[in-house]
Amino acid sequence: MQGKTGPTNALAPASESPRRRRWPYVIGGLAVVAAIGIFLVKGPLQKPDAFVPDDQGYPPVAEQAAPVAPPTVQPPKTHAEMLSTVLASSEDVWGELLARGDYSFKNPKTEFFDRSISSACGLDHPASGAFYCSKRKLIYLDSSWFRDLDERFASVRHLAQAYLIAHQIGHHVQNLAGVDSWVNQARQRGDALEGVDGLLARKELQTDCLAGVWVRYAQRHQPWLAQGSMDEALKSVETIAQEHQQELASGTMAPDPLTHATLELRTSWFKVGYQDGDPQSCLNIFYQEAD
Repeated sequence: MQGKTGPTNALAPASESPRRRRWPYVIGGLAVVAAIGIFLVKGPLQKPDAFVPDDQGYPPVAEQAAPVAPPTVQPPKTHAEMLSTVLASSEDVWGELLARGDYSFKNPKTEFFDRSISSACGLDHPASGAFYCSKRKLIYLDSSWFRDLDERFASVRHLAQAYLIAHQIGHHVQNLAGVDSWVNQARQRGDALEGVDGLLARKELQTDCLAGVWVRYAQRHQPWLAQGSMDEALKSVETIAQEHQQELASGTMAPDPLTHATLELRTSWFKVGYQDGDPQSCLNIFYQEAD
């Protein structure tokens, strides 16, 4: 399919070369992508110029004056508390954003497992890591990843664990917004989904962007999210994902989706979401064309 020239993307990751990358539209038609953006931000019947949220209740980060005596809010002490905290915050943040349209947000179900889980979400082979089952609206979380973060990356473990959960909740937001249905339609048409430039990789990058949107707003009520290096937190998760990927190299387990894109791109798109605080900005990954 011949791609059209897309709009100039001022939010392209800074890590890319100065010359604008030109990626082909994986699925043709701006109308489909725009419809997803409408859903995420304003609802199905709004005009394009109404996409950008008014940020009511969420003033820009730059405008936040540091309090004289900031409250001391400690991060969750257990993995279960971490999950509960992120879920509660997600209801607040995504509930507010999606409420600006005609939709509501309800948290996904969650389930911890240890090292591997069989026949999860229709898989015919064991799976590892963290992943989202769209059919059941259920997030699976590998306890061994959380333990590894505790033991090996203590300085950023809380940020990393929160990101790990937020990334999967981002997949839930995608599911609610119709992105999963969009991908399934592309698969049925025979469109290319795999590879570093494929739709699945872009879908993962969009999810990192959505995780950044959540962190931007959540840290105002959870100050510990603003402490430490987010770059290092993402790097720690990537390290563990790569190690698990090596364990799965025999093909006996499902590869983890966190390894679909480079750490550099994941971090860049996370920052797009964090800096803008706008889910609409996360659609730009689908607008780019290839060289």
